[in-house]
Amino acid sequence: MLVAEDSYMNPINVSINGTNPQGLISNGNITITPSPIEQNNPFQIEYEILNNNSTDFNGEISMDLHELNGDWIEEIEHNTYSIPANGTETIVINHTGLANDPGSYKVVIWHKPTGGTWEIIEDGIYPNSQAVDIVGLDFAMNLPDVYEDNNSEAIAYSIPANWTQDELTFESTGANVHSVTADSNDYYKVELEAGYSYKVYAKIRDDYNSQPGEFSNDVIFKVFDGANWTNFYDDVEMDTIRLNNLTSNVDLIIDVVPFFYNTLGTYEMDLVVMRAGVVSVLENEKLDISVYPNPVSSILNVDFNGGIYQSVKLTSLDGKVIKTIGTSNQQKLNIDLTDVADGSYFLNLFDGNQTIVKRITVAK
Repeated sequence: MLVAEDSYMNPINVSINGTNPQGLISNGNITITPSPIEQNNPFQIEYEILNNNSTDFNGEISMDLHELNGDWIEEIEHNTYSIPANGTETIVINHTGLANDPGSYKVVIWHKPTGGTWEIIEDGIYPNSQAVDIVGLDFAMNLPDVYEDNNSEAIAYSIPANWTQDELTFESTGANVHSVTADSNDYYKVELEAGYSYKVYAKIRDDYNSQPGEFSNDVIFKVFDGANWTNFYDDVEMDTIRLNNLTSNVDLIIDVVPFFYNTLGTYEMDLVVMRAGVVSVLENEKLDISVYPNPVSSILNVDFNGGIYQSVKLTSLDGKVIKTIGTSNQQKLNIDLTDVADGSYFLNLFDGNQTIVKRITVAK
């Protein structure tokens, strides 16, 4: 008889976990073709089951779709099977298509003997589930771009070193994140040669900060300067990287990644690198150019302090030329910026051998 309840419950419930009484285990990898699965398009799943039991299995086997956390979503397909003791069954599912939202899921094998209950089959040497990605229409519209394969730092796309008056500009025209099955990062690199000092600026154009319909993905980026990675930048102005008097070559690397996991679409990474030759202290005194006021609202004064410069250009931070100013070997310039929009700019001064760069701010 049971002891009467007092402060404690009687009886208590006890669960005992034992071996799978139905004896079915996975006997091969689950193969999904194509992978990823395109939304609302046909696909095939093939897998093998072993009846690891001394009696025949008669009942139903089902392949179901689950969230990655294990939550059940829906049945993909189930049928009735008879598998002899210690026998195997290869099951092939040809499905017309899934309408689920693009994302990452997993497929799981279930079984139910006649008169029994549904159970997930046991893992054998092989797993009883398989991760799968479902992609939408934009997947087919975003084929690999000309910079692929650049999905890791080791195989970063090498930006051509096309320097013009000590300035290198690059735009990743046509770049896109086209796959959710591989690493979705895009890496770019440019080799910076020893013997120079550098200033580096990069920015991203995506669907968040461009004209409607111009780009279709929202991405972020970070930069490796040969020693350290910056933080990720997302629609904010990047701090200019300065590398002074390089004594050895450095690979500058830019890592672009979607802001939202598993998103496909286009973007553009714009890079500007400026360099100046390493000069002696005496020569460097010539480079003490005065630029004032800064910030400037209308007229910017430039005093070359004895230096002679062939050209002066005002550029945006992404390298677009805003103004070109003739010098005529003058020692001072007065540059009218009343027609220039508020923001940060580079003033590039070329003396025939190197470009000296001053950063200015227009604020009216």
